[in-house]
Parts: sequence; C-alpha cells; structure tokens
Amino acid sequence: MKKIFIPALIACSFLFSSCEDVEYDYVVHELAYEIVPAWQKISNFQLEMKDAELRNIKWINMPGESEEKTKQVAFVNDTYPKLKKDLQDFFKAQSSIDRKGIDSLFIVCDQQIAIYKDVMRQLSSIAEYNDPMIMLPLQSVVLDNDGECTLLSRNIDNMLKGLSQRYEGKMRDKKDQLVKFESK
Repeated sequence: MKKIFIPALIACSFLFSSCEDVEYDYVVHELAYEIVPAWQKISNFQLEMKDAELRNIKWINMPGESEEKTKQVAFVNDTYPKLKKDLQDFFKAQSSIDRKGIDSLFIVCDQQIAIYKDVMRQLSSIAEYNDPMIMLPLQSVVLDNDGECTLLSRNIDNMLKGLSQRYEGKMRDKKDQLVKFESK
C-alpha cells in the first residue's frame, strides 16, 4: 500500500505545482501580451490626439506654411487612419466592453478629424486668414471653451483616461495575483 501511495502523492504534488506554474505563466502572458500593450497603445493614442489638437490651434493662429501644418496634414491623412486601424485590430481580441469603448471613441475622434480637415481646407492660403467670414466661425469652433473642437477634445480625453484607468486597474489586479503566487 505504501508503495502506491507515495508515488501517487508525488504525482499529485507535481500536478498541483504544475497548475500553479501554468496559472502564473498565464497571468504573466496576459500582462505582457494583452494588458500592458493595450495600455501603451491607449497612452500613445492619447498623446497623438493631444498633439493634433495643439497643431490645429496653431493652424488657426499661424497663417502661411509651417512644420506644424505639415505634421498636421500627415497626421490627418496617414497617422490617424493607421493608429485607428491598429487600435481597432488590437481591441478585437479584448472584452466586449473594451471593444465598445474603442468603437465609441472613434466615433468622436472621427468627428474631431473632420473638423481638422475642415480647418485645413478653409485656411489653405493667407487670403482666407484675412477673411472674417471664414476666420471668425473657425476660431469659435476651435478656440472657444465651448467650441465644438474643444468639447470633442475633452470628450476624447475623458474616454481615453477611462480606458487607460481600466487597464491600469487590470495591471494592478494581475500584479496582485503575481504577488500571491510568489508568496506561496
């Protein structure tokens, strides 16, 4: 009886420690390949959108060509669509709550990008900067505290902060799980 019991006990302890190792590896995998990259992508996108907002304000305030205008054109036409696709593709594998959050975010971001394009189109030459029929409405939309562009920027920022905080919470939870594994 002892001969059978001891190997069975050893096998059970191996299986138990093996399960813990698998759980530990799974938590590490989630952190490394899902949670941290999601948080990084959200943070990067938040910075890009903030930079675009500042460049849009500069576009209103600076007639003539500038490096900032060139960057804004590149952002609107190239960078934003790539970032959007990258985030949408990445979040397909995330929870339905996060996918809905990203979908809602891009509805608002697309509205903001449409305003940026309109500003770029309407203020494409110095003559338009001197036309009050063009400048005054655009200044109101972009520069006023209750202007559409300002309100959209706040909404985008709040949505991104919410997503970022959600993933920061997930990182804390996983870190706590790892601490529990290590303390066993």
